[in-house]
Amino acid sequence: MATTELDGLITRTTVILEKPADWEEWIFLRKDSADRHHLWSMVNPDLDETALEKLEEPAAVEPEQYHDETEEDTGVVLKDMTTEEFQRYQQAERNYDRALARHTIKRKALNDFTQEIGRTISRRHIHLIQSDDTAIDNYRVDHVTTLTVGLRNGCTS
Repeated sequence: MATTELDGLITRTTVILEKPADWEEWIFLRKDSADRHHLWSMVNPDLDETALEKLEEPAAVEPEQYHDETEEDTGVVLKDMTTEEFQRYQQAERNYDRALARHTIKRKALNDFTQEIGRTISRRHIHLIQSDDTAIDNYRVDHVTTLTVGLRNGCTS
């Protein structure tokens, strides 16, 4: 079923996933949306769960990772670092900050995508993406696999 949203001068048409016949158009639009934010490898229902890319937060950088202890150390790692160690640590911190920013952007895009899925499936199929977990888990994209596989295979309960 197609619906239209008016947003100022922009008109958007979307497909509400109600029955198996809606699948091809619905998944085409969801793929397009996911591709805009490089999410398709994380949400593609045709992939086995083990093949899906996982969104993982980058590991924090600790000064101890960049300092070789010496007998003269005072116990304050940043103070005990050589100039070269400190520069390597600073570069690693900058890299971490950039990676964390990319992770945050992708996490937001993934959350927006899960909300889009919730808005574009029929009310009678909401139970297929709900869980007994926390509110955040209720909208996780991995529950979409249950929905999409069920609808693609003709489940209309």
